[in-house]
Amino acid sequence: MRKATMMSVVLLVCGYVVPIYDTPATGQGFEGRIPVTQAQTSNRCYTPTFYCFLPQAIPVGYACWCATPYGPVAGVAR
Repeated sequence: MRKATMMSVVLLVCGYVVPIYDTPATGQGFEGRIPVTQAQTSNRCYTPTFYCFLPQAIPVGYACWCATPYGPVAGVAR
């Protein structure tokens, strides 16, 4: 009984994950979709004189800052 229940749950969940294939009615399939890409991320902040590591990754090109004994120094994630 436990195996049948687990298989039923897996099949129901996988039915929502399976992509919609090309159908004659809509004409949309994998070819008609716009690809989604992820932005490149980095956890390094480059300043004019040095770089530091950030606590989490941010998109490349975003502004960031590095902590120094004299205060924060502005930089860019690369």
